[in-house]
Amino acid sequence: MMKKTLLAAAALLWSLSAGAAEDPSLAPYIRGYDAFRNGDFAAAAAEYRKAAEQGSAAAQYALGALYRDGHGVQKDPAEEAAWFRRAADQGFASAQFHLGTMYRDGRGVQQDYGEAAKWLRKGADQDHAFSRISLAMLYRDGTGVSRDYGEAVRLLKGPAEQSYASAEFALGMMYRDGTGVPQDSGEALKWIQKSADKRYDEAMFALGMMYRDGRGVPQSFQEAVKWFRKAAEQKHSEAQFALGVIYEKGQWVTQSYPEAMRWYRRAAKQDHARAQLALGMMYANGTGVSKNYSEAEKWFRTAADLGHPSAQFSLAVLCESGQGLPQDLPQAFLWFSLSAARSTGNLHDSAMAARERVAKKLTPRQLEEGMKAAAEWKPKEKECCPQ
Repeated sequence: MMKKTLLAAAALLWSLSAGAAEDPSLAPYIRGYDAFRNGDFAAAAAEYRKAAEQGSAAAQYALGALYRDGHGVQKDPAEEAAWFRRAADQGFASAQFHLGTMYRDGRGVQQDYGEAAKWLRKGADQDHAFSRISLAMLYRDGTGVSRDYGEAVRLLKGPAEQSYASAEFALGMMYRDGTGVPQDSGEALKWIQKSADKRYDEAMFALGMMYRDGRGVPQSFQEAVKWFRKAAEQKHSEAQFALGVIYEKGQWVTQSYPEAMRWYRRAAKQDHARAQLALGMMYANGTGVSKNYSEAEKWFRTAADLGHPSAQFSLAVLCESGQGLPQDLPQAFLWFSLSAARSTGNLHDSAMAARERVAKKLTPRQLEEGMKAAAEWKPKEKECCPQ
């Protein structure tokens, strides 16, 4: 709520600084702002709409934010984009930023990285920090623009020096990897540490990796675990998975299967496929728990649906063997086929051999249907779940 109140206050200040004191849209905007602060979102939406329709960019932006968050109105990405666009066309930097990210993510508008870069650049030209950071990421990745590490660094430096944690982290990673700047472990540590100290989860995880590998810092597994834990507590799924592995193997900590399962489960609930596979393996092997093939199948299937080839292979094994669940050879053929198509090396060879073994047990119709299902199969999109 604090962040939303600050955004509304910023919009009000923008209105006043834009010479809106004589504008008839100012009165309904202020009433909307007061209603928003008092938690009466329906009234805020009604007043913001009046001001927005009279041309207030601040109100147009505020109304777009209400459609984004579902406050006083139903969530509606198309309406959100429409109101942000009207404010953005008037030069409202925060609206330009949000419209740019909507084009980047394909939310409420057709995904268009070129349009994303255009709107983010407009915000960046007004020194809007989040626009600069997001545009820097496009230049770093070559998305919607030609890849230009130097431009990414230039865009990041201002927000980083203003203590924006995401910019500090991104700049630190560029110093770590020597992209756009000479490689400099000291500068990398400085910026990543600044970001981590602000509890930015990506930075905390990266710092843990640096201590684990002794990259730019003296190697310290104790420090690595400390920073992994800090990131994991901020719901960073990769850090949660890393802690699960550490506790399962007893690396640098006292081995604890319950702790391993706790962290794997937290990551798995965020659609982390390797954590889901790890949970499935613990249930299948009875590691720290009683063997439970039903639970193993559930987690193998969850990861397999996301396209993880090892999980697809493990699920196929259960389908073929009928361990703890009814044997299903057509499903085994499907999952072995998918695993083989998405893997290399020993896993690929094993999946191919198993696929051919199961194929000999299928009827011609089952084989045809299985091949068609494998050709048409698509992985499930990730959905981050609350923990």
